[in-house]
Amino acid sequence: MTAHYKPSAVGFKNNTHQRSGLPARSPLHHAIKTIFGLPGMSAVALSLIQIGTALANADPQATTYPSAAAVNSTSPDDLQTVVVTARKFKERAQDVPATVEAISGEKLEELHLTNFEDVVQLLPSVSFQSYGPGQSQIYMRGAVDGGDGNPSGSSPTVAVYLDETPVTAIGRNLDLHVYDLDRVEALPGPQSTLFGASSEGGTLRMITHQPVLHTLEGGVDAGGYSTNNGAASGSLESFLNIPLGEDAAVRLVVYDIHDGGFIDNVLGNRNYQLYQGSAAGTATPTSQVSVSNATLVKKDFNTEDTRGGRISFKYRINSDWSFNAGWINQNQKTSGVWSDDVNNPNAKLSAYQVQSFFPNSTDDTYNQEHVGFDGDLGFADLLFTASFSQRKVNTASDYSEYSDFKANPGLSSFIGGASCDYYALATHPCSNLGIYFTTNDHYRRQTDELRLQSKLKGDVQYVAGLYSESLRHDYLEQWIEPGSATGGPDMSLLGPSNLWYETNQSRLDKQWAAFGEVRYKFQPEWTATLGGRYFHETSSLAGYSGYGLFAYSPVVPVNSSVSDNGNTMKANLSYQPDANQNYYALWSQGYRPGGINRVATSVVAQTYKPDQMNNYEAGWKLSLSRKLQFDGAFYMMDWKNMQLSRYESAWGAPLGLTVNLTKARITGFETSLAWRPVRKWNLSAGLDLNNARLSQDLVVGSATAGYSVAPSGTPLPYAPKVKYNLSSRNSYEIAEDFEGYFQMTYAETGKRYNDVFVYQTPTLGTPGPDGRREMDAYGQLNLGTGVMHNAWSADFYVNNALNKRAELARSTAAWDTWTTVNRPRTIGLKISYRF
Repeated sequence: MTAHYKPSAVGFKNNTHQRSGLPARSPLHHAIKTIFGLPGMSAVALSLIQIGTALANADPQATTYPSAAAVNSTSPDDLQTVVVTARKFKERAQDVPATVEAISGEKLEELHLTNFEDVVQLLPSVSFQSYGPGQSQIYMRGAVDGGDGNPSGSSPTVAVYLDETPVTAIGRNLDLHVYDLDRVEALPGPQSTLFGASSEGGTLRMITHQPVLHTLEGGVDAGGYSTNNGAASGSLESFLNIPLGEDAAVRLVVYDIHDGGFIDNVLGNRNYQLYQGSAAGTATPTSQVSVSNATLVKKDFNTEDTRGGRISFKYRINSDWSFNAGWINQNQKTSGVWSDDVNNPNAKLSAYQVQSFFPNSTDDTYNQEHVGFDGDLGFADLLFTASFSQRKVNTASDYSEYSDFKANPGLSSFIGGASCDYYALATHPCSNLGIYFTTNDHYRRQTDELRLQSKLKGDVQYVAGLYSESLRHDYLEQWIEPGSATGGPDMSLLGPSNLWYETNQSRLDKQWAAFGEVRYKFQPEWTATLGGRYFHETSSLAGYSGYGLFAYSPVVPVNSSVSDNGNTMKANLSYQPDANQNYYALWSQGYRPGGINRVATSVVAQTYKPDQMNNYEAGWKLSLSRKLQFDGAFYMMDWKNMQLSRYESAWGAPLGLTVNLTKARITGFETSLAWRPVRKWNLSAGLDLNNARLSQDLVVGSATAGYSVAPSGTPLPYAPKVKYNLSSRNSYEIAEDFEGYFQMTYAETGKRYNDVFVYQTPTLGTPGPDGRREMDAYGQLNLGTGVMHNAWSADFYVNNALNKRAELARSTAAWDTWTTVNRPRTIGLKISYRF
């Protein structure tokens, strides 16, 4: 890989309030123009078709690649087959020579999995860190860097896709409501050959149902549920598939979900130390004030309302070509927080209680338009997809604990002196130091992919394609202090009064890539696969960050860009003596692109490099009978130039920065078992054993600022050593045309640390106290029963039946003691109708 850094001659406008609208032309127009406007792209695309034509004359006696109908055909007594597109074409999950954790749409519905947190329970390789709906970071196989999700920093290690469109976002992955999905695919381990940047630890894909020709079908689901010591909730969902003549169909999906709260905002006080400034630029403490949150006290104050819909259209142009288009919209609004504060040393709070002193809310709107063509060229299928998506997220959060002198005594004089006017120039004195935090995020993403998928009669098959993406993220972050001093020139440096700190930036990431995989069956039982991806990427960052209340800390401007290019590779060898056995060995690479830091310090460089994951894997997939499947794999992953993005005072700047300073090794074993002892009884289990640790010391800092240290062998954060799930569903006949069922799932997640740094120290070689927080292991038991009669069904379920409190995330800041928790025991009833 090579990287080139240069200051931008022309940057973005610093004021991100000036948002541009939708493109003047359609996504399809921009897709074609972008793909074929790239240097050499037209020639490469033509070459792919010419190569395919030449290969079309291969051995006509060899086995043809299976159709989707062929791979999906099973007897009612057999285990149900899940068809996936993990290698960009349809095939049974059992035929993929790599680990694939797939949950079918039928199982998603049966188990009442409706959101991201629900789904992750049944994906052993996936872990996550969440601060509430739409505020999660996803990890696979323990590939966790310990970063804080700063939008100016490194990209995630897991790529998230909605159909063919990436929806990956730093610290804010899309929380799509799970309804009318065809399946969810988790592809653990590096997937960058086919899925590109950020598929370093793996790829998570949500695949929606597409329109079905010649079929009128639909359904309505209405539910109500109640949470232990919480508020009532309800849901209304519907889908409809409508044929439009012989060659077209449209599918409509709508939903409206209200999740009642379970966190109580209880009465409490914040304590602030006020100061008096002087012309000499010093401040002395004067008085203390105590501020109550009485006006915000409320039971069950965390609510969530999710409304959305999808429209998908399919048109069969002729027997060989078809066109598809779609639109997706979702709005998610929340109030309150999904955390409690049982670890607060300054307050005696119970589980599911906090003391919040400012309103907390999010308003998250996602829109996606996509179009596509696919055609049969005889020797191959040609597919083109283009999408344009926008996401706008506005949030407000309580930040008052930061300036409470009991919670954060080390910064009390700094915060109080700055807020109360160091230089005694303000006209109105400070009254309290309470701070709240707001964000205004606007994401715009354009993606285009042209892909050729062979269906030859010989022993050679291939996938080849071109990809381009443009992602712009404008973000305004403000820390606002309503009680600060006002009126002086040093108290409104960025314009508004009461502005403690502001980040106002635009980030633009662009990439194009050529990728492909060739599979060669050199013996009837043996297949070798070789894949590669060449990529070129640029990242630009413009804007500023700085304090708004005092003059000694200057505003930090940035207006720079960085580019890099390189390749990732993949090699695979599989042995299939028959359709029921698949043994394989796999080497694959993944990467994250490099980028720009907002400032260079004596510790941190102006730019950071791409990091890379090398994966070595050996596994098996066995259908021991038509009723029993046993899969497993051993893996080892080496992580080089590991990126880490976060705010650390030892790094020498009041900003979140990114470094490449260490490496890690991840080893593990994953397995799954599916068994159908009798026709209507399904049992399944999944397990991931993981050991993710630094393989080199991580040391950041200086003799003047101190050091943050993580010795070699330190476990990576949010990487449980053990994660497993068990599931059982048994259906039985109650009476003629009446069928009942009983099901249970149990999912266990092991202990995890919240931070990669073990200790802070002023002197290297002198370890300080361990500053990490260990989150307890937790298990969740879900139960369900119901009855089905013709088109009607009624489902009664109990989620988190044992009412276990789970710790989902904890901050690395010593003063922030809040812990994100799961929903307590929830009892629900859903009535469904299908036609």
